Amino acid sequence: MNETSQKARILDALLSGQTLTTKDARRLCGADRLGARIRELRKAGWHITTTPRRISKHKIVGEYALEEDTGTNGFRKFIPGQTKRTPDGLSRDMDEVTWGGRR
Repeated sequence: MNETSQKARILDALLSGQTLTTKDARRLCGADRLGARIRELRKAGWHITTTPRRISKHKIVGEYALEEDTGTNGFRKFIPGQTKRTPDGLSRDMDEVTWGGRR
């Protein structure tokens, strides 16, 4: 499956309210690099959160979810080029910023 199809299936799952780990994405669409697809979705403006999830005593994985926008009763999507205050307190164009601690 190509990267575009993987992104579409991942976004559909997130929009339906599911959370995803790499293992979930592998089963869903064969995506071995979920982090790369999430980064592309973030660059496209989707606000996706990453939460550490302990799956065993010594292993923690990232679990991805779309952040809900309580003001519109939907999911938050930023428009590329829109200025927004980032977690570090600086105003930046949203197409330069990905959330979850990585650029």
